[in-house]
Amino acid sequence: MRPFLLFPAALACLSPGAAQAGGVTHVVPSYHYEQTLVAAAEMEGGRYLAFPVTLRLSDTELLVGYKRGFAHAFDREADFDLLWLNPVTERVRRQLPALHRDNVILQNGEFVRFGNGDIACYIDVQKPGREPGSNEATRLGLLEFRSTDGGRTFRDAGPLGPIDGVEYGYAFEAITEGNTTWMLAMTFANLPGGHAVVPTRPKAGAVVVLRTGDHGKTWTLAKNLTAAFEAPLNESSFMRYRDGFIFVCRPYADAQPVIVTDGEFNVRRRVDLVREYDFVAKGMGRPRVFARDGGYYILGRNTFKPRTPAPPRPARGAGADGVERMRLSLLRFNPETLAVEQHVTLDNAENQRVISAYYATPYWQSRKGRTYFNVVTYKQMSGRMPEIVRFEYEWDEVK
Repeated sequence: MRPFLLFPAALACLSPGAAQAGGVTHVVPSYHYEQTLVAAAEMEGGRYLAFPVTLRLSDTELLVGYKRGFAHAFDREADFDLLWLNPVTERVRRQLPALHRDNVILQNGEFVRFGNGDIACYIDVQKPGREPGSNEATRLGLLEFRSTDGGRTFRDAGPLGPIDGVEYGYAFEAITEGNTTWMLAMTFANLPGGHAVVPTRPKAGAVVVLRTGDHGKTWTLAKNLTAAFEAPLNESSFMRYRDGFIFVCRPYADAQPVIVTDGEFNVRRRVDLVREYDFVAKGMGRPRVFARDGGYYILGRNTFKPRTPAPPRPARGAGADGVERMRLSLLRFNPETLAVEQHVTLDNAENQRVISAYYATPYWQSRKGRTYFNVVTYKQMSGRMPEIVRFEYEWDEVK
């Protein structure tokens, strides 16, 4: 059943399909279905809904977590809400209590599934309000909520605490193989063991790989990626590739590094997509890298370089002022050469006034013999509060 279908009229003016430019195929999907999973108007307070993460629990259960607060940052307080989505019926079940702590902001979460079946949600906890003279949030250290019943319930397990004298404030992604889990996390200058790595963001510290062999009871430092990659980094994603890893990192610069490492996280080869391509203007927001059906993909918030070709859009309307706004992009790339083969504009090809959006996570669903690519994300249009939404595409059209 499909309770919501939002297909902007402007899209009817587009010319969906594929176009070849500079060796890269550019695609605007002809099929783009949108469902509002959580509407701001339904909330009785805390109507700023953002930064969703997902975890597939079963064929009929997708766990979705997201911030529910009052602003993008510097709230007075914010919870991390949880819901179940049935990917088959497309119905939402809100049955899980929100993750909550008094007088703090639960800003960004990340689900981690360990080899013993436990599921942790590591939350980026921030101090309410803004410090005088600062434009950065003050981190309070990662907080862990843990489920031992397959994601049905979560208990507050307390702060993750310092690891070898260093406390971390933002977790990005994790990979579990057997009893070993690697997790990406970030340090901050105001937390124990942290120090600034970029002058423009004095609280931002290094991004590292942490490792646990006992399902998150204890952690050790596996690699300082900021040092190894020789760049100050922010949100990052990684996946296994042969005997090593592929990383996609958002730096504090107009750059988009894609890096292949060995098993010890030493750089083998790298490319900067901003330098190579007109359709990437700066680091992609909250990127995700993954493989599916033999292809390798990067999903994330993207902005086109000014005065460069973009996907076709209406001659009049939201984008007629010449400003290139954020879009949701899916890039298919060659893992050996790191060259982009295809770029799909998943959302906002018509260049509407999207204010904030696109911390996105993917999943796939089969229906009537076809495979559909789904994205859970948040989206805020001009004059509205952000909402949690699901986008759906035909996988054969965008892969």
